[in-house]
Amino acid sequence: MHQIPILLRLAARFGGDPHLVVRVSIGNDTGSNLQSLYPPELHMLRFDPQTYQGKIGPTFVGTANGIVRRDTIWVEIMVLKDGVTPLTDWIMEEDVVIPGQIGMGNLRLSGAYVRRHLYFATAPGNHQLFVAQKKNGVVSQLPVV
Repeated sequence: MHQIPILLRLAARFGGDPHLVVRVSIGNDTGSNLQSLYPPELHMLRFDPQTYQGKIGPTFVGTANGIVRRDTIWVEIMVLKDGVTPLTDWIMEEDVVIPGQIGMGNLRLSGAYVRRHLYFATAPGNHQLFVAQKKNGVVSQLPVV
């Protein structure tokens, strides 16, 4: 699965610190409608469930193992085009908190909100993911075949 580098933070409008940012990668998964978030990242962002107003509450998520109940919160993400340079402004994203540790074979899913702001494409061979803010931007990146 292609990975997209992003910056992640708790939304300041809900009580998050806009200066606390975590760099992560999300998998370009067109089948997911919620982005994944792990408890260690919440800890790094100093998430306080008693004061953060961006809690959406529990939701039921369909997984390969059946339907599970998970907490969801609002966060902001910024997509990076080369791992460093911002491709987008901060985008509100609904994240589902997944139990587990980062890097333990767990994939982080991209969610639907990022696909509402960007265009994605792959070329024959599916070796590289092309991402742009406008449709002609992603088409101009594709190799001539």
